[in-house]
Amino acid sequence: MENLSKTALICTLIVILHTSCSQSHLTEAIVDPGPGNDFPSSEHFSVTIDGIPSFAYQNFKRDTEEKYLARIAMDSVSWTSFVSEKPATVEVAFLGRDKIENVVVRPKSLGIESRIEGNTVRFEMPPGRKVTIEEEGNLKHVCFLFGHLEEPQPEGISSENIITFEAGVHRLDPDPLVLQSNQAVVLKPGAWIEGRIHGKDLENAQVVGRGTISASHVSRTGLQFGQGYEEKRRSRLLNLAGSDLRVQGPVIVDATYWSTHVEGTDPEKPNHISHTSVLGWYVNSDGFQNMTHTRASDLFTCVNDDSFILNNIGDCVVERSVVWGQLAGAPLRLGWNGTIDLQPIVYRDIDILHFDGRAGVISLKHGGPSHVKDITIEDIRIEEPTQRLIELEIKKHLWSPKNTGFGHVSNITLRNITADHPFINDISSHIHGANADHLIKDVILENIRIGGKQIEDFVDIPLELNEFTENIVIR
Repeated sequence: MENLSKTALICTLIVILHTSCSQSHLTEAIVDPGPGNDFPSSEHFSVTIDGIPSFAYQNFKRDTEEKYLARIAMDSVSWTSFVSEKPATVEVAFLGRDKIENVVVRPKSLGIESRIEGNTVRFEMPPGRKVTIEEEGNLKHVCFLFGHLEEPQPEGISSENIITFEAGVHRLDPDPLVLQSNQAVVLKPGAWIEGRIHGKDLENAQVVGRGTISASHVSRTGLQFGQGYEEKRRSRLLNLAGSDLRVQGPVIVDATYWSTHVEGTDPEKPNHISHTSVLGWYVNSDGFQNMTHTRASDLFTCVNDDSFILNNIGDCVVERSVVWGQLAGAPLRLGWNGTIDLQPIVYRDIDILHFDGRAGVISLKHGGPSHVKDITIEDIRIEEPTQRLIELEIKKHLWSPKNTGFGHVSNITLRNITADHPFINDISSHIHGANADHLIKDVILENIRIGGKQIEDFVDIPLELNEFTENIVIR
């Protein structure tokens, strides 16, 4: 361990000490030691948790000609993770600054009160939550804190079937690590994985731990929309399919195309995803894709495309999560061009912190033949002004499946949704069916509040309906 920095050494000893104790009797936070070996820490933030330094990682926006990148307000993101069963005292210093005036700690729904001394903001952070820190009016550099209630550990896996990555940099390329059934990959705090973890036809497989899976070392190949699906699938940093799968803890960062795909195959043995974060800059760096037969909670996304895209899936619940949207895609995508009839889907208890794109916060662009139905979206909080709340449409798109007809959309409920500010009215929300045989029907909007006003009519949103809708109700 002589190659570890002094700070990383101290943090590593703390991790070892506290991991050896019972998880149910933690008295101090367990922080992140960092990868060591002079791995660069954040240039813009330092973080302490209950007085203990926690290594702050950083990832920068790439210098490319992609049009969306230049328009993204952020130039870098920094983050750290820690474990604490009780509220933790957090100090975040803005490096290179003598003084800061105003800081915003999100989600605002947590009611966190902060105080500033010089260049440092201090606050009490609720246990197990995901929090962001930004200077008011300046998103150039932002900091994320990923809280955990426990150190993620493999469950029910024999020791000989556990692959462990300790703190440090690990290069897996060019081929992915292929996960097998009844096997676990453990990413210890400070593990930085350059590569991919894939597996299919799995049962009882796990990826757990507070390490990072990164593609920062990989160049993008320039594929366009609707092209290169196989290459995009291969590029996923986490790409798993099977039953009784478990993902808990990792940060997945800087995918060149799609980031994360965890597909369930057995409704009797659902997958579980929790305390997992996806950070991505590129268009197509979608956060969490598909998630059939999945229970997901305490997720965080900050990506430049769909934060969640539940296409061709069903039997999925996503709750208690945080979304920071950039420009492309939508925060809560219900699908694009599904070919398989959806089973029930629930989005619940989600904070939308930012979204500057032109899509609806809730979006369905249905260009496939399937029936999209039985969707509940409730307890959603939208903090910053966005273009529009909702867009539901049946319409063919550039990458719709070929030689298929239109599908159907029905039984969608939006309930208990608040937006702190009015939507930007140059683009109205809309619900548009395709024709008289392919309607969007039975959509309920219940208890919607925008800018402090209870919505009682379509013009209050504003919401545009075409003639191919039926039974669209505001309560």
